[in-house]
Amino acid sequence: MRVRALKDHVQRLVRHPRAGGFPSTGGDVEWPNDAFTRRRIRDGDVEVVEDQAKATDRQEAARQEGTRRAYRREQTTGEQSN
Repeated sequence: MRVRALKDHVQRLVRHPRAGGFPSTGGDVEWPNDAFTRRRIRDGDVEVVEDQAKATDRQEAARQEGTRRAYRREQTTGEQSN
């Protein structure tokens, strides 16, 4: 998962045990979804950065899932969806 430091001292001092630290120029890094990363997120030290393309893909998948559910509901109950 891509994460970004929310605090200056985190950017300078915190390093993931396997993936390393943040670049000195700022920006985000790729860290594994493990206990260390989840703890930093929970503590508010880092935030998850989602690619715009992934966000769009998730939105499209959610829209398609809603369409499939409406179709199945219509097929099983005869109920028309709006």
